[in-house]
Amino acid sequence: MQACSGTAVMGSLQQPIWTKGSNFPPKGYSVNGFPNQIKLNIAKPCRSSQVEGNLVTGKPPSFVSVPVAEIGGNGSSFVDYGLSEADPEVQEIINKEKQRQFKSLELIASENFTSRAVMEAVGSCLTNKYSEGLPGKRYYGGNEHIDELETLCQKRALAAFHLDGKEWGVNVQPLSGSPANFEVYTALLKPHDRIMGLDLPHGGHLSHGFMTPKRRVSGTSIYFESMPYRLDESTGLVDYDMLEKTANLFRPKLIIAGASAYSRDFDYPRMRKIADAVGAFLMMDMAHISGLVAASVVADPFEYCDIVTTTTHKSLRGPRGGMIFFKKDPVLGVDLESAINNAVFPGLQGGPHNHTIGGLAVCLNHAQSPEFKAYQNKVVSNCRALASRLIELGYKLVSGGSDNHLVLVDLRPLGIDGARAEKILDMASITLNKNSVPGDKSALVPGGIRIGSPAMTTRGFTEKEFIATADFIHEGVQITLEAKRVFRERKQRSTVSAHKRFQVHTMPKKSLSKTPKAKLEDTVAEQEKPSSTTKKPSHEIDEIFSGKKRKKPELEKTEKPKEDVAVKLSKTKKRKSKGSKESGFVDPPSRPKKRTGDGLAIYTEEELGINKADAGGTPLCPFDCSCCF
Repeated sequence: MQACSGTAVMGSLQQPIWTKGSNFPPKGYSVNGFPNQIKLNIAKPCRSSQVEGNLVTGKPPSFVSVPVAEIGGNGSSFVDYGLSEADPEVQEIINKEKQRQFKSLELIASENFTSRAVMEAVGSCLTNKYSEGLPGKRYYGGNEHIDELETLCQKRALAAFHLDGKEWGVNVQPLSGSPANFEVYTALLKPHDRIMGLDLPHGGHLSHGFMTPKRRVSGTSIYFESMPYRLDESTGLVDYDMLEKTANLFRPKLIIAGASAYSRDFDYPRMRKIADAVGAFLMMDMAHISGLVAASVVADPFEYCDIVTTTTHKSLRGPRGGMIFFKKDPVLGVDLESAINNAVFPGLQGGPHNHTIGGLAVCLNHAQSPEFKAYQNKVVSNCRALASRLIELGYKLVSGGSDNHLVLVDLRPLGIDGARAEKILDMASITLNKNSVPGDKSALVPGGIRIGSPAMTTRGFTEKEFIATADFIHEGVQITLEAKRVFRERKQRSTVSAHKRFQVHTMPKKSLSKTPKAKLEDTVAEQEKPSSTTKKPSHEIDEIFSGKKRKKPELEKTEKPKEDVAVKLSKTKKRKSKGSKESGFVDPPSRPKKRTGDGLAIYTEEELGINKADAGGTPLCPFDCSCCF
């Protein structure tokens, strides 16, 4: 094909279109699979920027909806349709998610809004190419441009973090942060080697070896022996003294710095000293703060660590990927470059996601700009403004503030948990996440919420807007507290009402020394109607326990026998033997059941003085439970 600078060339993999005079395909040459080739006798000169089209069809966007059959050829039409035509269901979901993002205050610390340029690269033809291996060492052909792209991405990664290529190397193929971490473990450790990372409830990450007394939660804890270090709960800061003592006893081979919910810098010199004392590698997982590190607004881990891993979509504001930085000189006798590259491929991954690497290259180029550094400074200042306002409103922050992009709010002093606050705020289009705080006993009911500033700073928020955001969050928490209070009062009222309704047939508290017979006599006596003045004969109770029936006195024919509760109990036993529903354990809903002594007493609502509904007309549950409240 001729270059675009001369004539417009747009080709389709299904129906190729080429210009007059093109040497592809050669004259008279037939290409299998493309029987309906079209030659354009008229070609217009153009600039490369004027050429727009779909890689598959070569048609400009305005013609994407034209079926292939209409332009010739027998190929599939699906490849020529846009998403809205090919799959409107998925398109609708994407549109709804887009609207949710636009209409919400996005405050999840691990999220951000990437650039249009990054999304264009991620949605490009790079997704079509397989490229197992490293640049220049591929297992597939046709990778000359992919090699060029990945090499460019590596150079930009080193430049973005101010690293000398002679001292540091980088692998840009990890699919995300957790795979990157596990690839480092695979490179440096043997199964059941020991590692230490920050405990999850204290701000660490699952991939750093989290486990519970009953379960090895993270895959890291399954393959390696993990011992956590923690925060000093009185200060909210890493307890480096305890870390040092534990490391000297546990003797880990790898110590991991980094966190997912820690609002302060790590003391890298102290951690380097501890690692050297026990002969361990020191690794930093800077996934959350990589953008801040690139802009030099937080401490630099590269000066002290042997390996640094990161995701690329958080504060770095790139695509969803991962990177592993490593020292080129051997550390503790290990060639980190060879070990890590082999762990990525062929160890744990196959072909890299080249479209992600393309988007990452775009992101890393922008990370070297003054605009990016100004953005990261705003991320930190906005977060501090948010933290200050929350403290003014009376909230307790873990560590008392923030040095980076997030704050961790402890809601336990208010008597609520993070899950309920998250739900209420989400209903108001304020998106943040529940999070464990130091001292939590259950990760399922965490006591705090985590709030981040990167995403809304990208949207243009300043300190003023983040102060207002803190007020919105406070209002949501107050609604959560009010909802809890109302629910509790309603449940208490319902419980008290239920007890009043059923106290008439509740077994009285009697001495444990009383015999079952005496207890039943007391129960029967209490069930007498107030209008009755005649004491129930005790011989009926004797009959129940002795099994002997006593002859009843004859009554006048005009007098109707009056059954008492004990007689009903006796009849209940008889009906039970006949299979009556009333005598079994499944009673009609309107008939409550109560176990007493040796039998199952059945009472009618009239006898017990129970109304079918409360004052509001709502049917009442006959049992003391919360199902109706």
